[in-house]
Amino acid sequence: MLQNAIATNGERVEKHAVDAWIDGRWTEIVASTNIGYRRILRFPEVTTDKLRLRLLESRLIPAISHISAHYYAARPPQLCIKQDVNGKVTIEPDNSGWNYRRQNMNGEYKIYYTTDGQ
Repeated sequence: MLQNAIATNGERVEKHAVDAWIDGRWTEIVASTNIGYRRILRFPEVTTDKLRLRLLESRLIPAISHISAHYYAARPPQLCIKQDVNGKVTIEPDNSGWNYRRQNMNGEYKIYYTTDGQ
């Protein structure tokens, strides 16, 4: 979570990125625009002992009042399971209210489908 010192300096950061030290090098894990009063950045799970904030564009001298990092377990994707009249079953992300494009689904989840309930 990032916060600008809005009360004393106003909003100054226009573009920023967060990097993590992974395998002996800095890797960008998330980038965003204005911080505003408070910006909560969500990104795929990483294991690191170093994080770096890069301020890429700003108005005047940036004034950051708070930086913190928190872990939260990402929930598995909501799925929509459909069967057509010929019996073909499709399983895909449910688009109703869940932003599946922001969720990393690169082999993280295993989906098992059975017809016998086992």
